[in-house]
Amino acid sequence: MNLAILALIGGVSCALLVPSAKRVATRLGAIDRPDPRRINNVPIPRMGGIAIFLSFVSTLLIAFFIAQRLGRSTTFNPRGAVAFGLGVVIVFITGVIDDVKGLRPRTKLLCELLAASVVVGIGGCQAQFISTPWGPIDLGYGALPLTIFWIVGVTNAINLLDGMDGLAAGVVAIALSTILILVGSDHASAILAAILIGCCIGFLVHNFHPATIFMGDSGSLVLGMSLGVLSTYANVKGSTSLVIAIPLLVVALPLTDIVLAMGRRYVRGLVPGNARSHLAAFARMFAPDRNHIHHKLLDAGLGQRQAALVLLGAQGAAGIVAVYVAVRSASPVKSSAREAAAVVVSSTVVRVDVK
Repeated sequence: MNLAILALIGGVSCALLVPSAKRVATRLGAIDRPDPRRINNVPIPRMGGIAIFLSFVSTLLIAFFIAQRLGRSTTFNPRGAVAFGLGVVIVFITGVIDDVKGLRPRTKLLCELLAASVVVGIGGCQAQFISTPWGPIDLGYGALPLTIFWIVGVTNAINLLDGMDGLAAGVVAIALSTILILVGSDHASAILAAILIGCCIGFLVHNFHPATIFMGDSGSLVLGMSLGVLSTYANVKGSTSLVIAIPLLVVALPLTDIVLAMGRRYVRGLVPGNARSHLAAFARMFAPDRNHIHHKLLDAGLGQRQAALVLLGAQGAAGIVAVYVAVRSASPVKSSAREAAAVVVSSTVVRVDVK
């Protein structure tokens, strides 16, 4: 079915649900109040993830209903759908609790690991090979932990990036748009990507500077895990592979930010020869600070809107390079660029085809 329609439904429903999410956040006390680490000058509710989650789920259900009513065939992967759904629900509930009461970083990390393990272990979402210029490398028993590590890494990257009006939602929308271009409209994951793009755009109506709501962890964890899953696999001539350059480019900005942030926190105050110092440094890696890329741009004198546009432009440029790499790496004989270098889940939830 038409992906633009699904994106439109997701966007409109998300935009309409945001006011309700604001009221819920206000009642529960989920408010971001100004402090030295935050950049907002007035209290702002932070549970926009409720609108993102509900609009995503409802639009996906509408897609199934419309497909059946229009007499279109639907290829449904029950195990993958259940696993992906459970994973999203786990991180959403984790995010809601963190938005309302606050969770320790290690508790959040354990919940993210659980969600990724469900998607990988139950849903079978694994990258069995890494494609390189010298041929594919079979990951063997390392496929499962490496895939979990990737999904959790991208989830945390989006979570850490959610510190400026419109930044996280904008970056995810651009990254998912890149994936959609790579896989084409006929791929199963295109439906998920299109709906999430619409949800992000609908949320940006209320979240771009000056924001009246933040997505909070209830939104950033859902979007982060979804992007982690959708950027993990490539469908190459019927086999599932992880193409090194492309997924890295698809999530270039959030991954760069998280690598710099964790590296900076680890070395700060580290005593190299002291084992306890290394343990303390590991704990610091997950502690929030005010030294992310967007903070640096603000400190350099840019306004929030300007800084967000600069970073969104950088992510967009990385997406263009990803598409270019996909085209260049495609086999000139039998497979198209989309088949050879698509960075998506090859059989996640649903596929809708015209009979």
